[in-house]
Amino acid sequence: MSREEFLRTIIEDRYGSLRAFTKNIGMPYTTLVSILKRGIGNTSVDNILKICKHLGIPPESLYEDDVFFHDKSNITLIRNITQLSTENKKLVLDYINFLKNFTHTDLEIKSYYKLNSSNKAKVKEYSDLLYGSQEKNTNN
Repeated sequence: MSREEFLRTIIEDRYGSLRAFTKNIGMPYTTLVSILKRGIGNTSVDNILKICKHLGIPPESLYEDDVFFHDKSNITLIRNITQLSTENKKLVLDYINFLKNFTHTDLEIKSYYKLNSSNKAKVKEYSDLLYGSQEKNTNN
């Protein structure tokens, strides 16, 4: 999956259409279509920052060699996260912030993306167990 396909998928999932997204962020529709056709690398940094800000993704996640774009299951992950309740989204964000406080977190996150779906499920199961045990300890 290319970076442009990735962006198009996220935009359509969250806003229903490219046109709705551009209205929401105050960008001409033709500018976004041009970015998606010509490629992200051929657009201004300001436009990329604006798009990323409104999608809630870090601009560096669009780096050309990022393994993220080679695994279509990441789109499923994004779809699932956007469908979570506000409370569950907060839990996911808390967990991500928890991970960011550790050394080598970027390497750990990129390694996670390289896992197959079965191993990703195991990581989630272990993190749920860990999070659940931490919650029990704070309640006692």
